[in-house]
Amino acid sequence: RRKEAAEALQLYNSLIRSLENIAIIIGDEAISLREFYDAIKIMLDNTAVGSIPTAKDQVTVGSASMLRTDNIKCAIIMGLCEGEFPQSVKDTGFFSDNDKKILEGFDISLSANSSVRSSDELFYAYRAMSAPCERLILFYHTADASGEKSFPSMVIERIKKLFPNIKEDDYSSLPPEQTLLSSKAAFERLRSLPQSPYTSAVKDYFAEHPDYRTICERSELPSTNSCCELKEETSKAAFGNTLGLTQTIIDNYTDCPFEYMCKRLLSLGDGAKAEFDYSNFGTYIHYIFESYMKMALVDGAIGKEPDRRYIESTVEKAAYDYMQKISIGQAMDSPHLRHRFERMKRLAVLVATNITREFADSGFRPEFFELSMGRPDKELSLAPLLIPINEHIKVSLSGKIDRVDTLRRGDDIYLRVVDYKSGAKTFSFGDLEKGKNIQLPLYLFSLCDEDQKAFRSAVGCPENGRLIPAGAMYLSSLVKPIEIFENISPDKVRDMAEASVSRSGFLFGNEDILLEMSRSFSKQFLCGITKNKDGAVSGKASVSEEEMRALENGMRATVIRIGNDMICGKMSPSPASNGSELRCKNCSMRHVCRAAAKFTN
Repeated sequence: RRKEAAEALQLYNSLIRSLENIAIIIGDEAISLREFYDAIKIMLDNTAVGSIPTAKDQVTVGSASMLRTDNIKCAIIMGLCEGEFPQSVKDTGFFSDNDKKILEGFDISLSANSSVRSSDELFYAYRAMSAPCERLILFYHTADASGEKSFPSMVIERIKKLFPNIKEDDYSSLPPEQTLLSSKAAFERLRSLPQSPYTSAVKDYFAEHPDYRTICERSELPSTNSCCELKEETSKAAFGNTLGLTQTIIDNYTDCPFEYMCKRLLSLGDGAKAEFDYSNFGTYIHYIFESYMKMALVDGAIGKEPDRRYIESTVEKAAYDYMQKISIGQAMDSPHLRHRFERMKRLAVLVATNITREFADSGFRPEFFELSMGRPDKELSLAPLLIPINEHIKVSLSGKIDRVDTLRRGDDIYLRVVDYKSGAKTFSFGDLEKGKNIQLPLYLFSLCDEDQKAFRSAVGCPENGRLIPAGAMYLSSLVKPIEIFENISPDKVRDMAEASVSRSGFLFGNEDILLEMSRSFSKQFLCGITKNKDGAVSGKASVSEEEMRALENGMRATVIRIGNDMICGKMSPSPASNGSELRCKNCSMRHVCRAAAKFTN
């Protein structure tokens, strides 16, 4: 280890020379420890220690928190995903941040709290990205090792905003020869590669390779796609005489029957984590809207033009109640979590303002919230919608309705169902045949069903009165980015953002009923329905009375078809497509699916 020895000798000689110079300059004069420290620091700061580099060009690999770099030309930063880098800070120790604050009052200092460590994570990201002088390359992945979807971290989003012309490459679009850099990586990806002469050559290579030959023989795909059909007795044991379905279960099955079987019937996969992430934001928004609407009804704010101060204070109270309900009040000391909650709260104020404006323009009134159907509830629990598949087995459809609006006309009551969505959601009639978007017609027609005695009583419908379906729609709280230009006022920005709040669904095309939904015939409030020059109602969301009946019949037929496939044991791999690719790529069960390559090739 001659190189290390030479470097250690240089350091030793430099230190000795510095001490000798200090002794010569100071002599016999007595100095303090601080003065001695300053003298050594001055001498060492002016001492150069160097060695001939071992290479002209070299790569240094390390953690962003530990790596020390100086005058590098290029930096490659990997793992820029939400929760990974900057890393989500979690306190796994015995003492919480609040405990540490109390202990600091007694001069007992422990490890840094989560707020400090969150700031450190942002600093590590800043330092890593400002290190190179010529080129910066950033990597993020869209799915983790288990197949769960991953999201780019806020760093990626901010970089895109700062550099709108930045070049972005998709690794999955690269040809195989540019991505298979080792034998192990090539073998792991072999089954998902599209068929080509290159793929055939790689397969031939592994078929002769001593380490992979046996595995290749065992992993041949089955010749039939019926490898996962359940036997009749197994299916009966799994489902019984009543097949309980929800929109989520139907989505799971139609996305891929094999994945449904693995997750739902065999309970494979990891359990849910107790943490506040993207999936929890929807629950947060739902709670805010439900609480706001209930308080606004009591205070008489529904039916009037929006009062911004009232809306902000009411949403603030609902947000505080939610935080106390899930016991995260102390966690709000974290600036990172507090920032997220504040963003969601501002969004809730915006959408609540839009909802209030809608009811100021409408004769409909919100009457029921979080209405359970087919599930036990301490307030009002409605019977599930039962659809017979055959004389022995029936489907029981259940769910929870976010909001039910009513309009009373004599003895008749018109019903409108609203489902809140935290992301983008578009209703399509064509999706009903695939089992998608069933929940809207399911909820609406279930309430209007003659067997829903409990709901007829709760809504106060007379014996000779009718419950008439007026429509159902998704209300999305996803506000599109607003382009800011010079001299624009904050009020104008809010108006533009509020105008982007979207609704999608289907509504009864009767002009009188539509005018009760929006007296100004607002395109935004009526899911895009407008009047043409002749005054006729037009729009994809407009349905006639006959189309309403056809919609209900279509929904029932789809449920019967899906239910029949399930009880017949059809669980073979059949992945759905999102329009551009099959879900196999991000499926958490692809490692146990022997047919995954069949669909990705």
